[in-house]
Amino acid sequence: MNKRLKTFLFLCTLLTLGCNKKMSYETNNIFNISYIIDDTKLNLTYSPLMETLYYSPGIDIIENDNELIIIIRKCDYDEKCEVDIKVKPELGFTYNININLKKSYTASQIFINEPNKENSLKALSGT
Repeated sequence: MNKRLKTFLFLCTLLTLGCNKKMSYETNNIFNISYIIDDTKLNLTYSPLMETLYYSPGIDIIENDNELIIIIRKCDYDEKCEVDIKVKPELGFTYNININLKKSYTASQIFINEPNKENSLKALSGT
């Protein structure tokens, strides 16, 4: 394989990897978090930081036996981002989403972005 072809393939790989990177809101940029847990359903309300260049297309979910991680995605306004569950803002840029769960969780087992005590729904909602 010649050097130009190798360089071209390498650059294509880098561009492809860079374009597929998913962004998410930092936990300290998510406000007005509230929730209702009902058996295997979760109703989550949140408001991301209002920005002119980004929006929240929805969430990605990682669910296992002991915890549920909700990743609130961030997307450029001129892009369509793939997410597990899409949402649209309601009045005042508040998002309300219903999530069907595989099992029951408590608020201390559900986390925003990463599993630690400070990021649990219980801690973030102040209840």
